[in-house]
Amino acid sequence: ISTSNSSPAIKHSIIRSNKYSGLYIAGDSFPIITESLISNNGWHGIYADYGKGVNISFSTISNNSYFAVVLSSSNLKMNHCNITGNGYGGIYNNYPDNNIDIRFNWWGDVTGPSTDGTGPGQYVPPGVNFEPWLGTAYTYPFYNKDLSASLQEFSPLNNSAKYTFSISENSNWTFSIKNSGGSAVKTFTGSG
Repeated sequence: ISTSNSSPAIKHSIIRSNKYSGLYIAGDSFPIITESLISNNGWHGIYADYGKGVNISFSTISNNSYFAVVLSSSNLKMNHCNITGNGYGGIYNNYPDNNIDIRFNWWGDVTGPSTDGTGPGQYVPPGVNFEPWLGTAYTYPFYNKDLSASLQEFSPLNNSAKYTFSISENSNWTFSIKNSGGSAVKTFTGSG
């Protein structure tokens, strides 16, 4: 699929097995992709080439030969997606001034994405906002609606921190605060 100077809404779609990229975005385009599968394409899942950007949610981008998403001077908002099995990784950013928000995604490993992330999951470039990530594959309709922290790092002796989160459905939940070695220092559980 190729889009130039348009902003289509792509929903409940399967884009796979194309010779090159599954979706090519150019010009003054800003597509919105939701609840879709983009997989097994010859190059990338999505190639955003000098468009305004792309907004992706509740989708799976997997098993593409190179990257899930490649950005050339385009912005990206991608949340609540599964990014796995892409040959070279999750995101390739050709332009450091791009605005990239890739929070609340599953990167193929519970410890998060690789490079700037701590884990062996799909690659993300340095300097992008990927925290928090999902610790398991996203399944619709359950997802994190919001998560915020008053401090990103704190000392239990000298500081306090306030964490706020909301989820889409009532459920049993566990929230853990971990030290730099990955061990839980405090765990909260609840329901609602």
